[in-house]
Amino acid sequence: MNLIRFALRKPIAVMVVFLSVIVLSLTAIKKIKVDIFPEVELPSMYIAMPYGGLSPQYMDGFMSNEFQKVLLFVNGVKNIDFKSVQGLTLMKLTFYPGTDMAQAAGEVSTQVSRAMGFLPPGAVPPMVVRFDGNSLPVGQLVFESDNHSVTDLQTMVLTKIRPMFVEIPGITAPAPFGGNIRSIVVNIDPAAMQSNGLSPEEITLAITKSSHPSPAGNIRMGETNYMAPINSIAKDPAEFLKIPIKTQDGRTLYVGDVANVHDGADQTSGYALVNGKRSVYLPVIKKSDASTLTAVENLKKAMPKLRDQLPDDVKVSYEFDQSKYIERSLSNLIHEGLLGALFTGLVIILFLGDLRGALIVVFTIPIAILTAVCVLYFAGYTINIMTLSGLALSIGILVDEATVTIENIHQHMEMRKTKPKAILDAVLEISIPKVLILLCILAVLTPAFIMTGIPKDMFLPLSFAVAFAMIASFLASQTFVPILANWMMKNKHIEKHYVKNRSFFYRFRTGYSHKMRKWSGRTLVLFSAYIIFSGLLILLMMRSLGTDIMPLSNSGDFQMRIDAPQGSRLEKTEKLVKDILKDIEGILPENAVSISSAYVGLHPAATPINPIFLFTNGTHQSVLQVSVNKEIFSGSMEDLKEKIRKTISKKHPEAQINFEPMELTEKIFGQGSMTPIEIKVGSPNLKLAASHAKKIEEKLKSNDFLRDVRIAEPLQYPTLQINVDRNLAAQFGLTMQDVTRSLVTATSSTRYTDKNLWVDPKSGLVFQTQVQIPESVMNSEEILKSLPLKKDSPRTVLEDIATVKKMTAPAQVNRKGPMRYVTIIGNMYGKDLGSASKAVKNAISETGKPPKSVSVWTEGTLQLLDDTLDSLAMGLLAAVLAIFLMLAAYYQSFKVPFVVLSVIPSVIVGSLVLIFITGSTLNLQSYMGIIMSIGVSVSNAVLLINQAEYYRKHYHISALHSARMAAASRLRPVLMTALAMLAGMIPMAIGIGEGSEQVAPLGRAVIGGIIASTLTILLLVPHFFSAVMSNAGHSNPSLDPEDEESEFYVQS
Repeated sequence: MNLIRFALRKPIAVMVVFLSVIVLSLTAIKKIKVDIFPEVELPSMYIAMPYGGLSPQYMDGFMSNEFQKVLLFVNGVKNIDFKSVQGLTLMKLTFYPGTDMAQAAGEVSTQVSRAMGFLPPGAVPPMVVRFDGNSLPVGQLVFESDNHSVTDLQTMVLTKIRPMFVEIPGITAPAPFGGNIRSIVVNIDPAAMQSNGLSPEEITLAITKSSHPSPAGNIRMGETNYMAPINSIAKDPAEFLKIPIKTQDGRTLYVGDVANVHDGADQTSGYALVNGKRSVYLPVIKKSDASTLTAVENLKKAMPKLRDQLPDDVKVSYEFDQSKYIERSLSNLIHEGLLGALFTGLVIILFLGDLRGALIVVFTIPIAILTAVCVLYFAGYTINIMTLSGLALSIGILVDEATVTIENIHQHMEMRKTKPKAILDAVLEISIPKVLILLCILAVLTPAFIMTGIPKDMFLPLSFAVAFAMIASFLASQTFVPILANWMMKNKHIEKHYVKNRSFFYRFRTGYSHKMRKWSGRTLVLFSAYIIFSGLLILLMMRSLGTDIMPLSNSGDFQMRIDAPQGSRLEKTEKLVKDILKDIEGILPENAVSISSAYVGLHPAATPINPIFLFTNGTHQSVLQVSVNKEIFSGSMEDLKEKIRKTISKKHPEAQINFEPMELTEKIFGQGSMTPIEIKVGSPNLKLAASHAKKIEEKLKSNDFLRDVRIAEPLQYPTLQINVDRNLAAQFGLTMQDVTRSLVTATSSTRYTDKNLWVDPKSGLVFQTQVQIPESVMNSEEILKSLPLKKDSPRTVLEDIATVKKMTAPAQVNRKGPMRYVTIIGNMYGKDLGSASKAVKNAISETGKPPKSVSVWTEGTLQLLDDTLDSLAMGLLAAVLAIFLMLAAYYQSFKVPFVVLSVIPSVIVGSLVLIFITGSTLNLQSYMGIIMSIGVSVSNAVLLINQAEYYRKHYHISALHSARMAAASRLRPVLMTALAMLAGMIPMAIGIGEGSEQVAPLGRAVIGGIIASTLTILLLVPHFFSAVMSNAGHSNPSLDPEDEESEFYVQS
């Protein structure tokens, strides 16, 4: 090969090239992004449409329906999902992978503008947020103070901290959680209002007329142009008290006569609790194109600046830091890779007894890995668990190239050749088999290109990492290795008769050859037994093994959703959360809870973007996040969750809970799902959907391994239905608008109906003014019924024209297309996702055919599992087919690749058995391990079969003898490459340290496959070759009559 001769003739030039690559790679390492997972393409956009106080049914009708009509015109939309709670509709638009999101964002904005024309009066433009699988929370900034209220903290964070995020690269944040929006609150005294013959509407109108922004004009006097601002906005609460409402009987009524005014906050709709204490926290969101580690590092560097903006008594801390988990996981993976490289070097020394040769092989490892990292950087990939797994995996594979080269050099030295001649002949002799080995490894990576969705996003970076490392290793073995072999190796075989290295191995090889001769007449029996045994074991293992998308993480953070009885007040829900937190602390060892944070109730209408990151549907619902110190508690998190379930079931039977994804891994694969099990039952009639969903729920509960099974939406929320008699209202001179505006003041505030702004003269910040009857006053049906509705008349009250009736109604209405739907959620304990998927399918089928117009479907992780396993199975078949076609093309025969591929059943058996023994499941990682071990095993088989075919064709000997000769001559390289691979994979397979459970199945699958395939290659494949090729001819299949090797050659 010209490349080899060029390297040997220009060694300094080649070394300069390698040094340049190393320098370039070290620069790339400093710049490459680092994250937990590759970028996952799940393009989506959220539209958050607030309309303060409007019921879920009306939100669904006015908002969901109207937006659905126009959003259908947006290109690339795969799915539109609507969730409506009181005062908010949250719309999620999911797009097909590859959609131009910049164009989609423009189209969404256009259609949103069109929809605004069809919405009720007073509707404000919605918030439109682009979101994808990589825009995830990476921690929380927690703000605590003994001297400031949560409203003060909320205002500080909103106006001083959040705006500074613009200067911190890689992160963003929604509005802070926990505080209420600062506001000038006008609290009406209902008795004083009624005795003075006023209505809430009249008070609101007076404030609007007396305090409003007015343009500052100009007055030109002489040569000076003066601005002429006017104090049209009241400067403080005291000034609001002096606003006149009306004059009657020579007496002026002021706001202060019927209300009190204070600088306060909007009505409380939710609390944030940090360690059980009311506080404010800011979720830190990583931008989709940023590295988690870099983004968090940037935030930590900016912490002193952030603290400078706040009073000294306000404490700021960064909690739930996801970067720590990433750092530890990646650090463990790097250590495993280094240990693998060390073990690989030891195996080579053990086999060759040549320290210099082993060092040459070990030197190729950093060259190949650094080159791969450099190419990954320029190709736009990140360093993550998948690329690092690929690099760690490739350590064992890439030494194959250099190991085979060094081993062959030793064989040629044993022939008493001079060192330079031995090196040249050895490298040239195996250059073609090495190209085939490289192509076999690359062929098993082809599934990455036919996969779709998350499996592709995960497997493609791993594939590229292995491919780049393998190509670099091949080039190094053809150039770098022969140069160093000339400079470093010694030819001991010429100096003296060399027996030391052969003593043990020679006896082993002799014994092996003897066994091969004994079994030579039993090929059919061996082949039949091999196929039957492999087939049965594969079937048995496939039935016994569980299936998952990714291995379970045992990180110390968990999140749970807690539902008090529907309609519970915030205070009751808050007490329940605090009690449950105490129970969790009681289950764990002392000080094992590092920090806890909870959000109780709904998000304020003024921050509609927040439910995108943490969705709640009522004051009865809360979400609790707990960080457990793994140094104090090292037990299983799944067992801990089970203990928590039992304790809550015993102490708080009225509460309903479910555990939700907390780790980045789980959130990415969950795709926004609340739990791994998510079944949706939809129908135009919500009651019909709920009725069928309850039947499925009952069936699911009969499975003893399913947990937290329930319908997620509150369908029986207590409601006071106010029915106005329009005829009676007309007789009293009232319109429905008069009635509703008075009711808004009584049940919420005028924040939703009258935009009345106030500027704080000290800070220049703008806040709203709202008129309301205090919650503490409006606390019974009687007071509600006695609400005055008409000005100048104390006698027209609500009960004169309306009835008030207690009933129940859904507090959350979901929509997908024409259907409203309910969601059945659930978790598993002690079982895999595949078992849960079967249980779900059985429950759906056992429930029977749904009524007409009712549809049932699964979403989230369950759906992804089916898609992933189908994609991986197709990927496995594609890899096998690619290898078969490539070998058939090279050998110009379909028989030879058939013999080579006969090793595949043993690879699958070995991988599945070791996965089963170690308690792992069939998942993305173990499947990748199986696919990679097929590539390595086929490469080892090629080493032997290529030599056998060479002997058969060039020396015209029988297939039986050529197989025996090849088996004896290739015994050492096959064993060496297999053991080197095993040694490299052992640290990964053992899985020591945090995050190791995520990649251990990959290492285990490779080890199992390599052990089984090596035994098959050495003990069975030579017999298969001799049987299949026994009648094969030696002629070339060429049809060209001018080709000298063709049987149709005609001499001219």
